Amino acid sequence: MLTQANFENCEQTQIHDLGYIQPHGALMVVDEQLHIIQVSDNADKILGISHTMLLGKNLSKIFGPTAFPTLLPLPTEEQLNLINPLRIQNLNVFLYRQGEQLVIELEPDTEELLAIHNTQRARLLLSRMRHLQSIENLVAFLVKEIKELANFDRVLVYRFDEQWDGLVVAEAKEEYLPSYLNLYFPSHDVPQPVRLLYEIISSRLIVNSDAKPAYLVPQLNPITNQPLDLSLTLLRGVPNIHCKYLKNMGVSTSLSIPLRTEKNLWGLIVCHSKEVLHISYQTRSILELLVQAASINLIALKENQIYREILSFKSVRSYLFDMLSRSNNNFLNVLINYGELLLKTVNAEGAVVCFDNQIVSYGKTPTEIQIKKLLKWLNPEVYFPLFYTDSLPLLYPPAIEFKESGCGIIMLALNDNFRDCIIWLRPEIIFERYWGHNPSAKKHQLLDKPEINLPFENGLELWKEEVKFKSKPWTKNEINNTKDLINLRHIAARNLAETKLQQLIKTLQTKQVELEIQNRLMRDNQQALEQAKEQAESANQAKSSFLANMSHELRTPLNAILGYTQILLRDHSLERSYHEDIAVIQHSGEYLLSLIEDVLDFSKIEARAMEIYPQNFQFEHLVENLVKLFEIRAKQKHLSFLYEKRSTLPPILYGDEKRLRQILINFLENAIKFTEYGGVTFNISYEKEQVCFEIEDTGIGIPIEEQDKIFEPFYQVGNSNYRAQGTGLGLSITKRLVDLMHGEIVFRSSFGIGTHFNIKIPFPLGTALESIEKSHQVVEGYKPQLNGKKYRILAVDDRFENLSVIKRLLEPLNFEVTTVNSGNIAIELFQTWQPDVIFMDLVMPYPDGFETTRKIRTLPKGDSVIIIAMSASVFEKDHKNSFNAGCNAFVRKPVKLYEILNILQEHLNLEWIYEISENDITKNLALSTKEELSFEHLEILKNISELVKIGDISSISNEIQALSHLSHLKPLVDEIDCLAKNFEITQLRNILANYL
Repeated sequence: MLTQANFENCEQTQIHDLGYIQPHGALMVVDEQLHIIQVSDNADKILGISHTMLLGKNLSKIFGPTAFPTLLPLPTEEQLNLINPLRIQNLNVFLYRQGEQLVIELEPDTEELLAIHNTQRARLLLSRMRHLQSIENLVAFLVKEIKELANFDRVLVYRFDEQWDGLVVAEAKEEYLPSYLNLYFPSHDVPQPVRLLYEIISSRLIVNSDAKPAYLVPQLNPITNQPLDLSLTLLRGVPNIHCKYLKNMGVSTSLSIPLRTEKNLWGLIVCHSKEVLHISYQTRSILELLVQAASINLIALKENQIYREILSFKSVRSYLFDMLSRSNNNFLNVLINYGELLLKTVNAEGAVVCFDNQIVSYGKTPTEIQIKKLLKWLNPEVYFPLFYTDSLPLLYPPAIEFKESGCGIIMLALNDNFRDCIIWLRPEIIFERYWGHNPSAKKHQLLDKPEINLPFENGLELWKEEVKFKSKPWTKNEINNTKDLINLRHIAARNLAETKLQQLIKTLQTKQVELEIQNRLMRDNQQALEQAKEQAESANQAKSSFLANMSHELRTPLNAILGYTQILLRDHSLERSYHEDIAVIQHSGEYLLSLIEDVLDFSKIEARAMEIYPQNFQFEHLVENLVKLFEIRAKQKHLSFLYEKRSTLPPILYGDEKRLRQILINFLENAIKFTEYGGVTFNISYEKEQVCFEIEDTGIGIPIEEQDKIFEPFYQVGNSNYRAQGTGLGLSITKRLVDLMHGEIVFRSSFGIGTHFNIKIPFPLGTALESIEKSHQVVEGYKPQLNGKKYRILAVDDRFENLSVIKRLLEPLNFEVTTVNSGNIAIELFQTWQPDVIFMDLVMPYPDGFETTRKIRTLPKGDSVIIIAMSASVFEKDHKNSFNAGCNAFVRKPVKLYEILNILQEHLNLEWIYEISENDITKNLALSTKEELSFEHLEILKNISELVKIGDISSISNEIQALSHLSHLKPLVDEIDCLAKNFEITQLRNILANYL
């Protein structure tokens, strides 16, 4: 409801506190005791008593004790609605509550017989009104009947547009009067404060525009010391500016009744009379009732029209979506082949579809070059995901060139910007608009300013305006229809994802084809992809679910592959060459895992859900592991790999270790992949809490025309031989990760020569951590409990290979491990065997890991056992739900031994016993002196020194083999071999200098 505060916020407030009323009635204000404290100065003409005699008098003294119903205490607004109006003698009396006061209006009424006649006629009109089938017929019927009912000279319907300019859409008038039909009137003819009033009042009557107003005495209310608020009074005075406006139009009496659709002001019924008409309250009430009924019919007609349009749109949309949802239909081809349907969705004359770097058109459209320029201009941060206008040249001047096809435009984004989008177009329509007076004239203020030039001073003068650069406007229904097509974005994303996933399938199938277990992985992956594809056809957001499920299916068998590589690498009985072969399998499995995580990360980027999780981590250890990994990769391609620390590196940093590893792997992997001759240089420095990585290769380089595209998803540089080796997501994800870490990437590249990347990322120093992985030592057991008992561990998983991994990893460390393949057996065994720790797989046949955990927690001693959840799921909800079910920790498959041992150490307070490695023993042995070596041995060391000078580090291992059979030289041989493999060139030179 409109309140006093609303009016105080308007630009002009004079319409409600003018301090005077129209003189055809009188007004009084009484206090809580019904004493008159304000009265209009025309009271003697209406009541026969002067206003000076009325002030201070009680109502009962003036009208008698029975004239009014009981008014003490003052009635509420609801009670007054039941009372109004009162009939006292020949007066209609209206009462309003204002705080602790009553406002009383008195209006003479002498037209009872005419009102009765009009009431009977109104009943007939209401019956006839129900049969009108269009808004045009309704308003035409309304003006004709109101004119006859109230005997006005002119009755018109004045409809507001979105800018609050008014258009006369219906008119009934005397023949001698000029017509206002189809004329526009500017918004300032009905200013905002007046429009606000029309949202709550039933009508506004001005009896005589030439009458002198009746002023309130006193001007200020004695109680509030403020002007009286006349907003809702029938007799509210008329500002001089509006009186002059009416006089210029030749109008003495004016009646305006609002037409509303629900609570919105749709327009006004405006009634004019050249002669003064006294419209009684009864007649006004009949007219108001008639207009209210028309408003209800207006709402029904609008809703009926909207309903028909919605039904038509839904039919078109349903057919279009059905065609797009079929798996064998290409997204772009469907939209163009059914272009007529695309146009019908918003009643456009042209359509353009931009998708996957293709632009296709249907109907009347701009050129492809013009469309590309428009897409570059459009700012997605301002308009995303929907932009529309019916006057594009006014916003985008180059559109003047194609206004015949694209003056009006709707653009719907199909991804995170408008690079992929659907565009609907309408041509320019040049037309003439006629105004009742100059729409550009100074806006009228509700103040008495005689210097203002009012319209109609010299009669009606039509003002013609030629409208250019506008199309047929888009209706609200058409805009809503476009918004309803927003699901096309998901279909487009799914279509694009399916295409890229097919590429990913092909890539995954080429990896490790010689291993039977990976062949099985590919079959499982294909099946998972097909299942996810079927789900994607029945739900718009199945892509993300599919990728997560695919990850689970791949991670589960990878758990066995990577688990057994950890087991075998700890087996000292195997020869060194076998360890190297197993390491290759491990690195290949980890690479396959990184490809899977690339796809998941890209899905997170699309959903804007990728986040950084900082923690303390051992920076040097991370770098050493990566250097060892890529030394092997480079050696396999017969490339050199040179690593150099440009400054002292801090041992511990604070940041997201996983994401940093992912960034470096992507850059180093690309450097080796795109290099056939020469090598890769990897330099690191740390300064002012910022790590700088420099990666330079002598590879194929990046053509200058492709350098601005390398960070785009699925874009791959080079020929098909290189493209088959990756997903095309690595650099896109890497760029996003570096941005999230507030870092920067700078690169330079020369085609055919090589590429140099410089990556700077801020990392503050961290605090030292106790970690199995970070100790560089191998755990062989734990210090026993005081009672000498082994810790009991129960592993629960429905897959044998996962149980085997846990058992083979932990039993050699002196744990007592038992495995079961179902939740029910685990519950029974817990009660009899009482394990200290349970490794619980979450995804099993009923009961699953969640339900099994909850049941164990309810058993005796179930609240004290340590339960560690294990899952290949990447859903965060599974992580959270495991803790809600009662788990103490969470391990994601494929499991890493150091993560398991860290969790066991934390929850069981273990103290580890570490192996003393062969390297540790040999390091404690003194190196041989020069005198202990023969001339032949010294020549071998001299050859090794020459290899160091020319940088041929890979050949050192062949030379040193000639000394490996001599037991007394073993410490020296091992030291040289270790330094060479770690590219510790300076230390290697220093040792060799002792023998030359």
